[in-house]
Amino acid sequence: MVDRYFAFKFYAVCIVLAVLILIIIVVLLSALIHEISMRHKLRLLESMGYEKYLYSVPAFGNGATYGWKKQSGGLRILDYELRRMSYKKLKSTLKEG
Repeated sequence: MVDRYFAFKFYAVCIVLAVLILIIIVVLLSALIHEISMRHKLRLLESMGYEKYLYSVPAFGNGATYGWKKQSGGLRILDYELRRMSYKKLKSTLKEG
């Protein structure tokens, strides 16, 4: 009876640890994919002549907003919009503007 309890407890702990490790791996892969896509977007913006600038500063606390603009044109893209935008949509937006 005691052996079954410890065997069940051992397998339960192993399953819980396996699930936690799987969740950690998924989160790390998601962050890695997001970082790679942001690098592609930033490379595209820099290759087309866009520069990063300070868009606004809050009255108190942190949370300054940055954006990307081109010196010769009027198109501006804010950083938080850039994070949500897909690469294809960014390319089409830059071609239109």
